[in-house]
Amino acid sequence: MNTVELRNILDDHKVWVESFRKRGSCADLCSAALRDADLRDANLRGAAIGGANLLGADLCGADLRDANLRFANLCGAALYGADLRCADLLGADLRGAAIGGANLLGADLWCRPARCKSARFQPVWCSPAPCQPARSPPVRCRPARFRPARCRPVWCRPARCRPA
Repeated sequence: MNTVELRNILDDHKVWVESFRKRGSCADLCSAALRDADLRDANLRGAAIGGANLLGADLCGADLRDANLRFANLCGAALYGADLRCADLLGADLRGAAIGGANLLGADLWCRPARCKSARFQPVWCSPAPCQPARSPPVRCRPARFRPARCRPVWCRPARCRPA
């Protein structure tokens, strides 16, 4: 997919989100070739991105709330500060992905061990629970669903905790 096509899809999607789904259209990027794409701060809330190749893509600060990322290839993708609340990441390949500072509250992650290997999850927003001391034991992301969870536990740093 070329840059102009992608920009048109993102612009139409932005209208769709801002008009509460009355105008524009939901971005359909299912199975799209988006390798190394620059999607920093992109508004992809509720977008259909399942099966897309996002290998090495820059999704830092992107709004991916409620997005369908099932079986997407996110190997080596930069997701620092991305909002992945309630995103569907079932079967997504996160090997080597940088997910520090991402909000995964309510996200659905089905990590097969090979697909989580070397994903960097620290620190992530994972719970509305009160802040833990910096040396507390690992906190497992509780409304996020890691099934069948074999991913490493996630640490929540006090600086990243949000009030309930």
